[in-house]
Amino acid sequence: MTRELAERLRREHTLRPEEYRRLLEACDEETFGYLRAAAAETARARFGNGIYVRGLVEIGRGGRGRGAPPPAPAPRPPPA
Repeated sequence: MTRELAERLRREHTLRPEEYRRLLEACDEETFGYLRAAAAETARARFGNGIYVRGLVEIGRGGRGRGAPPPAPAPRPPPA
């Protein structure tokens, strides 16, 4: 049953909430591998290899998104 749900998810890109729950609760190693390969294939088809480059850029920027301002400096203690 989990393989059927996984194949339908790959084909239709959606499941009902209870089907997602059933799939996640009963997922074995083989089905997990199938879902992982399907996700990688979908990501490559939609984004090409650019998704990896973007991830590296985001990590290199400390996780800040494009155009996001840097974090605010820590407040200074009041003068004594």
